[in-house]
Amino acid sequence: MDQDVPKLLDREDAFFWPNSDPTVWMRSCEHEVIEPMSGKNFGTIPTWLKGTLLRNGPGSLKVGEYRFDHLFDSSALLHRFEIKDGKVTYQRRFVQTDAYKRNHAAQRIVLTEFGTSVVPDPCRTIFQRVAAVFNAED
Repeated sequence: MDQDVPKLLDREDAFFWPNSDPTVWMRSCEHEVIEPMSGKNFGTIPTWLKGTLLRNGPGSLKVGEYRFDHLFDSSALLHRFEIKDGKVTYQRRFVQTDAYKRNHAAQRIVLTEFGTSVVPDPCRTIFQRVAAVFNAED
């Protein structure tokens, strides 16, 4: 479990439905599983059962050292379960959105999302002040 999850769950304003496990929603998946990996089967999967189950949901809650403030802002993760010949394989990949690419290229949050504001670039704010002193129009 992510180290920051207990901090988020211990807040006084946190409310969860009875019999729910909020840590499921606060997990952060940091790595993709590109090559299909075999799952453990408990019981028997009929050999005639074939298909693919896709699930889209929250993925990485962090970019570099920065953390998203809301679950909806996290990098989307696509899960793929393939059922074939009585076996199941699993893969997961991040959805390569423009926001995902820009955030990860900068290693910080560069786009304001549903519940998360942009993390300012410290170099840019410092150099904007210096640039204001050297205005070409003066």
